[in-house]
Amino acid sequence: MFRAGAFDQLKQNATKARIPFYGSYTESDPVKIVVEGVDTFKKENCDLI
Repeated sequence: MFRAGAFDQLKQNATKARIPFYGSYTESDPVKIVVEGVDTFKKENCDLI
């Protein structure tokens, strides 16, 4: 289920908590977003994904 504003709310909360965030306004495939996000965080040497 999609809720308008959920992406922005999650991004804002993560930023306030200083938690790295990955998402997409244009991609609708959640699997693709996760794969890209995990790759991004691995490249940034994040300890926890």
